[in-house]
Amino acid sequence: QLRHLATNKDFISRLAEGEFEVVHPFQIRDKNDRIGIDTRNHYLNGSVHYKQITIVIRSTVINRLKLLLGLNELLFINGTDFRKFDNNENIPIGRQVENCYYQGTVNGEEASFVALSTCNGLRGIIAFDNGSAYGIWPLDGGDRGRRHPHVLYRTKWSQSASCGNQVGESLKQFQKFSKRDVTKQTKFVELAVIGDYSFMKKHDLHEEEGTAFILEAINIADYVSFFTIAILAYWD
Repeated sequence: QLRHLATNKDFISRLAEGEFEVVHPFQIRDKNDRIGIDTRNHYLNGSVHYKQITIVIRSTVINRLKLLLGLNELLFINGTDFRKFDNNENIPIGRQVENCYYQGTVNGEEASFVALSTCNGLRGIIAFDNGSAYGIWPLDGGDRGRRHPHVLYRTKWSQSASCGNQVGESLKQFQKFSKRDVTKQTKFVELAVIGDYSFMKKHDLHEEEGTAFILEAINIADYVSFFTIAILAYWD
């Protein structure tokens, strides 16, 4: 079983007993057909992801979650620049970085929020207005585009929060903000992020994993703060 692979056992060993479960998310597409979790539109381009998706997670702890998600198209607005700095060289990253970063809510939970990436399984956070939050992570191995096992685990949305109510209040404030006149309220910030060698080494990441790690974090922050990324760079 995948959960017995060394990398998966290491990840699960860091979670408290009773604070996680293995789930098998699936996607609902036209006519409520259940399909795998690959969100790429293979009819158009293998690296372009659908703008709107619905993900279902059946949990024994928090019951059935129906995630209504939209692609965060502002994350790569105006040609986001990805570069690698090696000594004195400034090298553009040649490979295409996929936009597989989604934001949305849990169906029936208006003040909830969800921020996920789907490039290689589902990774991200699901937070509710009562202060509870859950992370989701794909187990290594297997075909992550199909009915792949994931770990759904309880997490803390804010390490600085004194209690769960702080998260709930933040979500309620965000809910009120989202109902305002967008033409008057929306502002954008150009954001430059640098992942240096110590960061990559600390988290044991190679270049592609480092890019995904940072973009996932920005996608979560963007849902609350409306950031727009401008440059993502690496220093060796």
